[in-house]
Amino acid sequence: MRAWLRSVGAGTPQTDARLRRALAAIEGDRLCIAIAGESQRGKTELMNALFFAELRQLLPIAATGSLCPLEICWQPSDGGACLKLLPIEYLGKPDSLAGMKQKPERWVRLPLHPQEPEQISAILAEVHRTKPLQLAQAAGLAGAAATGDQEGTVEIPCWRYAVLSFPHPLLKRGLVLLDLPGRAAMARDPALYTELLAAIDGMVMTIAAERGVEAGDLALWREHLRPAGVQAPVTLVALTRSGALGAVEEAPSGSTLERLRHRTATTLGIDRALVRAVCARAGLAAKIADKPARLRASGIDALESLLAEQVIAKRRQACRSGVEASIGALLRFAMSRLEARTAATEQRMAELEVLDAQSAGLVARSLELVRRDEALYVQGVEQVRGAQRLLRAHAEHARGLLCAAAFEHLAGRASARLAERWTTAGMRQTMRALFDELRGVVARVGTDSARLGREVQDIYAALRAELGLDLDPPAPFSLTHYRHEMELLYAEAVRWIDSEELLLCPRGAAVARFERGLVQRARVLFDHLRDAVDGWLDAALAPPVRAVEARKARAEARLGRYQRVETSREHLHAERASLVRERAQLARQLTLLRNIRNAIDFEPGPQAPARRAPYLVTSDGAPVRRLDRATEA
Repeated sequence: MRAWLRSVGAGTPQTDARLRRALAAIEGDRLCIAIAGESQRGKTELMNALFFAELRQLLPIAATGSLCPLEICWQPSDGGACLKLLPIEYLGKPDSLAGMKQKPERWVRLPLHPQEPEQISAILAEVHRTKPLQLAQAAGLAGAAATGDQEGTVEIPCWRYAVLSFPHPLLKRGLVLLDLPGRAAMARDPALYTELLAAIDGMVMTIAAERGVEAGDLALWREHLRPAGVQAPVTLVALTRSGALGAVEEAPSGSTLERLRHRTATTLGIDRALVRAVCARAGLAAKIADKPARLRASGIDALESLLAEQVIAKRRQACRSGVEASIGALLRFAMSRLEARTAATEQRMAELEVLDAQSAGLVARSLELVRRDEALYVQGVEQVRGAQRLLRAHAEHARGLLCAAAFEHLAGRASARLAERWTTAGMRQTMRALFDELRGVVARVGTDSARLGREVQDIYAALRAELGLDLDPPAPFSLTHYRHEMELLYAEAVRWIDSEELLLCPRGAAVARFERGLVQRARVLFDHLRDAVDGWLDAALAPPVRAVEARKARAEARLGRYQRVETSREHLHAERASLVRERAQLARQLTLLRNIRNAIDFEPGPQAPARRAPYLVTSDGAPVRRLDRATEA
């Protein structure tokens, strides 16, 4: 597509950037699924049964619960399979987890041997290690103590975060798993878990079937996994170790398991269809032995299907939306250009057929059309340039609100006021006031963008009426994503401003965390919004400009062609043959673009609606085999 855009003179740095974003959305797409639950709820067994059955089990079953989050993925840049550990001493640092991942010197790296399960188990045991520490030394690690004595020593986890990089096929294709520990660990490091939960696509919470929803499970659910007012990802609940309560598959409505599912869904306030009873150990054994009936009886098969239906489908739609947002307009423009060129080519071929019999009179008429096209081109240039000036002038207010200087003025004023505040109440008032102002800026930009969208619609309508340019106006600039991000950031800022953590934090550290964390993220959001507005303004009137230039090019080409027709009938026949080849090439190019369109819209899987598969061709127009259900399976 990039090559085609350049061949027709439409390749620009902006279009190249859109294509790169679309390619990155496809190649870099990652699916992040978290497994959460209190200690001894069967999380490790469930992950082994769901994802690592062919390895017998990748994760060893620990006697104690997880002490820190474990991220399981594949990172080729790590130089092979390894376990990376972030020391607990980094607890409370203002840097985000994403920022810490960019600093390898902070991590302890332990290499793994994928063919040696015993070595892997020994290395992974490091995640559960603790160490004794004097109370005075542990004072800065709030809530890190696990056990202690009366003589001033405490046992604390050795690590704050762990990353297992392993060359598993699913992990290589972008799957990321998060093994989240219980409520105590989340309470110890709330900033880390807020960042983790915001990045996941789906979550499975494990609850021991033999005990049901206990107080610790309910507290974990309400305080961390589904806090009030926070948008949660797709969440499923697995009742692990359900085999002791009866057969899992197709349990009768009045059975113990069905009653437990109903009580669990009611207690957690979710749909009962999202609560599944599983026996992970039996499911793992069934996969290893290749026993489909036992696998269905374990409930693992049904949970996998539900994950695919609820999580993977949602992620696929998000990826498709990202690709559509990046290249959808380019694709529509490219197809309209090809269709216009095809229509012009066919029109020219029809004209040549008439020229073969009445060349003299047709040449005179064609020259008149050329002059008319030239006049329309001059008129079009003037109108498009005037529209560009008008749109730029009306957009100055929105661009002024989003300029870096305006943001730094607001941030600098808030920083100065914070320096003058000596009470926590004053600091909270200043911090909240800054984010109220930033929300107001986003709201005003939304009003301006809606007005600019209406003006662009009016401009396109005028160009269609006065110049005959039948172009689809671009979609209005959408502020939904940025408004949603601003609201999430605002809610996070309010929670932190009103938290006891701010009250207990030293004044300098609180201001530094506010400016480096929340204000810096708001600055980045405003930078992205400003770039998006500028990009939309640049692209809004690009199609009319190209259409006017194309009209000029067609007029000049028509003039040259008809002058040559006057000299030789043989030349006329040769030109008609050239147009036939050009029409065939345009048809191949248009089919290729339709292939791209169909590939974006195609919905795989047995749940997709029955319809004809897209007809695909190669770059030279040769057909390829059809993409049907049988070949897909």
